[in-house]
Amino acid sequence: ATSLGKKRHDRYELKKQLILNNLYGVDVKDWAVRVCELRLFLSLLVELPDGNPPRSGEPILPNFNFRIRVGDSIIQEVPDTSLPIILRKERNHFELPIHRTLKKLIAMKKELEKTPTTYLAKKEQEVFAEERKIVGEILDHYLRKMERELQETDSLQVRSQKERLERGEPIPLFFWEVAFPEVFFPDSGEPGFDIVLANPPYVRHEEIKPPTSLSPQDYKVAIQRNIGYLWDNQVKVPGQADLYVPFFFVGISLLKRGGILCFVTSNSWLDVDYGSEVQKFFLTKTRWLMTIDNLKRRTFKGSAINTVITLAVRPKEGEDVGENIVRFVAFRVPFEELMPDLMGVALEEIYEATERKQEHEYRVTPKTQREL
Repeated sequence: ATSLGKKRHDRYELKKQLILNNLYGVDVKDWAVRVCELRLFLSLLVELPDGNPPRSGEPILPNFNFRIRVGDSIIQEVPDTSLPIILRKERNHFELPIHRTLKKLIAMKKELEKTPTTYLAKKEQEVFAEERKIVGEILDHYLRKMERELQETDSLQVRSQKERLERGEPIPLFFWEVAFPEVFFPDSGEPGFDIVLANPPYVRHEEIKPPTSLSPQDYKVAIQRNIGYLWDNQVKVPGQADLYVPFFFVGISLLKRGGILCFVTSNSWLDVDYGSEVQKFFLTKTRWLMTIDNLKRRTFKGSAINTVITLAVRPKEGEDVGENIVRFVAFRVPFEELMPDLMGVALEEIYEATERKQEHEYRVTPKTQREL
């Protein structure tokens, strides 16, 4: 029993460190963030054989407040303005002198991990206050910029949000770079995530409901404006695109060079008119690895949507992706029938395929990006 308990404690520590050192998440819905936290808590609790942490006095459940955040993943601009504020895009020619403040924020977040439970709430509030201070500095910077350029309407909106921030009121503005500064402003190495996983919302373009006070039409325009700014107007979001489409464009931008995107989405982008922009994006802005369909069973049984799994890499600067092989895979059996050993074998065979191949379990069609 002692040996089993030690193994479970080892699994608890391993899982805890994996979550706290590697996992980040964002969702626009507060309840979805709370559910995510609950699932992570439960996944840790099952590893405690007696319900007690391995070290006396240590809280059983870690703090996820700065790991799983509420925010709009695809738009970074003050509502009712026409100015995207995307700090990771401007990292190398950053006019805003907040690097020192961001470094302080990173240090404060690291200190939280060592903070005794008794003082944790107070330290958390200090971190939140520092984040709000940085957001205030960002708004001040862009306010001055707008006033210089005589953008009166936009400057009024920015000033209004700044005043709400100073009163301690929540504002509808989320910065990936302020929420996770250690990812986008690291001391060394490439900025960005190693992996971006998502199952974006399956919402048709005519049913999009903004999470802010914007009208549906204005929200779609804001999405187009943000994606255009993010990719120097080389990428466009078609007007008829469903809501999951811009998540592809933002997801790749969040990766470090060489990082991998893995999305479960509707398969509509492979054959509808607006899908041509998504295909063009994958062919020109990524090293597209594969797209996987399941002809036997949908990924989500209760969904009326046919889904595919897409994997792509954000290429290195100047990398030629023309000869990269994209593999289009169609499984003929439910995924669970291949789990886990057979799936590993099948994927290994798929990765090695350079010509069209058919097996009982799957079919793979390889094409170079240049051919496509």
